[in-house]
Amino acid sequence: MSCPIDGVGIIIERCYCYAEPFVEFLFNHGINGFGLRYKVPHGSPDLLVIERNARAIIAVTDSWTTSPSVTVATGFAQGTVLKDHSGAFSGTRTVGAGGMVEVTAASCDGTAGNGRRCYAIWGPESVPGYTKTPRSTTQEWEMSDDLGDSHPLSLQQGGRLPRNSVETRTAGRIFVEAGRPVSYLVYLSDHLNGVAIELYKDNVLLHTASNKLDFGGSYTPDYTGWMTIKARNDDVSSPGQTVWLVMTYRPPADVVTSQYDTKSPPGGGDWDLYKRILANRKL
Repeated sequence: MSCPIDGVGIIIERCYCYAEPFVEFLFNHGINGFGLRYKVPHGSPDLLVIERNARAIIAVTDSWTTSPSVTVATGFAQGTVLKDHSGAFSGTRTVGAGGMVEVTAASCDGTAGNGRRCYAIWGPESVPGYTKTPRSTTQEWEMSDDLGDSHPLSLQQGGRLPRNSVETRTAGRIFVEAGRPVSYLVYLSDHLNGVAIELYKDNVLLHTASNKLDFGGSYTPDYTGWMTIKARNDDVSSPGQTVWLVMTYRPPADVVTSQYDTKSPPGGGDWDLYKRILANRKL
């Protein structure tokens, strides 16, 4: 991901893998129409501030251990009390004369409140006209070679199913709620060779199904938390193929992410890998 604005593309690219909850917050909840016109009151190599005028302020950083702050001019009226809706910071900030207010972005090392990384969302204490309502979400993964990463310290999202192997490939993870059905659709590029879908909680297989034709099904988890979706060839003699997995589920309306996420990525390794990559990268 890149952006021609000085400093902005670097910050977004660096923070993207940590700021997934921020992206989901904007697109799934659509807080006060934030996706409409916005302004950028501050941009620097380590901090980007974006405001949807008098609605919400997003502060994003690529700083690993420091949570940078800046005072910016906003569209909020003097006296408006703001809080961080991401949960990274407690307390409130009061808008001063001329709409000036200090905002802070959470550092990327996961030490901020709620385990938040790289961003904070500042807005009125009570968001007018906004109610968090559970809703169904549909996600699709295309498992193709140019979209996978098998490095042991990466997210290990898989590419095309391999030739002559029944080794699983990971499509991704979803956050499910106990008692809420999870439905899936599997589309094959080769209808002569079967494919199996597998659903996991950590390393425990919960559910599997397979077919040589496009197929679907459902599974109802008895827990709230992360579910990993994997796929594999149904037979060791398969030539391999590209598959598409579509998951539809309803996540909880409220989640305390620190109860479910740790500083270690799924499958082992450590998040510091990303820091080390950035330290050796020429920007």
